[in-house]
Amino acid sequence: MEIEDQKEKIEDINEEELEAEHETEGVNFEALAALSKSANDSKQKKKEKIKKVLDFKFRTLELVQIFLKRTKNPTVFLKYVAPLVNSLKENQKDKAKDALVEKISSLLKSYMNRQQSFGLTYSVELEECVAEIINTAKKVNSKKVHKTLKYLLKCILAIVFKADLKRPVQGLTSTYKDALEAYITKRGVELDSDYFKELISKYKTIGVELLELLIQGSNFKSKGGSKNDVRRDECLNLLTSLVQSSSSNSEYLVSKIVQDQQKIGDLIVDTLENIEEAKTKNFSALVKYCHLYKLIIKLLAQTRDQTDGDQVLKQKAGSLVTPFKTRVTKRLKELEEKEFVKSSKNHVEKVKGLIQEFDSIQ
Repeated sequence: MEIEDQKEKIEDINEEELEAEHETEGVNFEALAALSKSANDSKQKKKEKIKKVLDFKFRTLELVQIFLKRTKNPTVFLKYVAPLVNSLKENQKDKAKDALVEKISSLLKSYMNRQQSFGLTYSVELEECVAEIINTAKKVNSKKVHKTLKYLLKCILAIVFKADLKRPVQGLTSTYKDALEAYITKRGVELDSDYFKELISKYKTIGVELLELLIQGSNFKSKGGSKNDVRRDECLNLLTSLVQSSSSNSEYLVSKIVQDQQKIGDLIVDTLENIEEAKTKNFSALVKYCHLYKLIIKLLAQTRDQTDGDQVLKQKAGSLVTPFKTRVTKRLKELEEKEFVKSSKNHVEKVKGLIQEFDSIQ
């Protein structure tokens, strides 16, 4: 009898507890449902707000496009480059805004082409556009946006080249120096070497102004060079391109080499003595450095042997040929004893060949 009474009590308690638990669960469920509805409403409102903003931006772009189409003053477009380029940067990370970015890119490219055909000429506004493009490129990680920025830069530089300016332009020089220094020394800067190639290969007057920075960037990290091995290699490529492309009009470059002779001499020693710091393909890096040094020494010898030109510069250039040759050949002979050279018969023969090439320069 007592057992049955206890069983009934247990059943009563379990029913009461279950009812209480059920009521509690009901309250929690209703609260969660309310929160979920609120969150969904909030997301929907956010989506609607974004759509309204995007619609407004598209309408604004259409108005800008209509205005630019009607105007025949080529300089008017330049006033829109900075805000449009900045808008590319601000909208690049949001996939929902891909169509907007594409629209802005299309507008910029098509109207830059149009302005070229209208005879847009060199101006301070063009300098400001270059500065805006490069400063924006430092912070952009979208390949599509970079492609647009590089295209704009190429078009603007074409106008600069057409102007055939004889002296370095202070605004452009300053912009490119700042950009190259950031490329060499700072992490997180999204520039790549393509932003400098066009300038260095075609507009040598400004390119030569980058000589000192390119020398720094071409050195190894332990010697104060680029902190990134890929960028070090790109700086070496840019420096080689600068020397190679200036061979037909070299007096200004030679004067800069004479001015920076200590830095170039240090670069020869630092790179050839520390060539194993190249993280990959260090023998390939050795060959590339030697190619650069051959170009520099031959350029100096060529200047020395000219029948006309600045006599003082010819003398100074000639005085550097033997010291630079000696620095290179001395380090190459030391490298013959390094394991990464001795381990390959091909490497041994290549180093011997390089020594002979430098010795043959008179």
